[in-house]
Amino acid sequence: MKVFHVIFVFLCFCNSSIASEKLVVASDIWCPYICDDKQSPGYIVELVRDVLQQNNIDFKFESLPLARAMQFAASNQVDMVLGLTNKHITEHKLAKSSLSVGQVSLDYFVATDNPWRYASHQELIKYLGKDKKIGIVKGYSYGDFFNALIKSKPELFYVSHGNSPLEINLNLLNLGRIDILIGNNNTVSYNAGPESRLNLVHAGNDDEIGLIYVGFAPYIKPAIIQMLDQGIVDYRKSGKLKILLDKYGITDWQSHM
Repeated sequence: MKVFHVIFVFLCFCNSSIASEKLVVASDIWCPYICDDKQSPGYIVELVRDVLQQNNIDFKFESLPLARAMQFAASNQVDMVLGLTNKHITEHKLAKSSLSVGQVSLDYFVATDNPWRYASHQELIKYLGKDKKIGIVKGYSYGDFFNALIKSKPELFYVSHGNSPLEINLNLLNLGRIDILIGNNNTVSYNAGPESRLNLVHAGNDDEIGLIYVGFAPYIKPAIIQMLDQGIVDYRKSGKLKILLDKYGITDWQSHM
């Protein structure tokens, strides 16, 4: 799932980026994890930026669609990918950090005049049979059930893409172009503007919680992975992580494990 995810990427121009101690960062916008805001660029952005800078590594941020960014990672054009599910990492044959950088849920949202509420996958399929559509994002993973359904019945889904796909789906829900929006509660709540909130109802979730990790291009040295893992440990122990998460209204995912 990421289900949706996530997702966040360090894009480099060549394999010598680590030697030059500068990484270029790319991601789609997935606030509060990754945001298009210089003052509040997202908690994952801030966490990784701080850890890297403490180790004298700098980076530049680039906004890219997730699917494209992961293709760059698989072909060693990207150094690191943040906020990926295990499925993303496995499918793209990336190296993986030991520690997670967050957690995501699979939540359903509908317009206020829509009485549908999630009860089961079987009931959902029955509802979709009434010429209904679900809004999803290209490149995201939604768990085994939905990934299989998307592949077998693509006509049930509207797939948004680009640098701000969640914003597109929120607008489509407001316009009645889609009937259900699937997303992580943190991101939907954070990104829905005043108008969207008035026309948005949380319609439940299926209790599928997924951890998100840092993915690394195949050529990355193990020392870089170990450096980031240790940096996250130190960030949490020092209390800096709690201060950072409070800024974005997020609780530490480790406390829920």
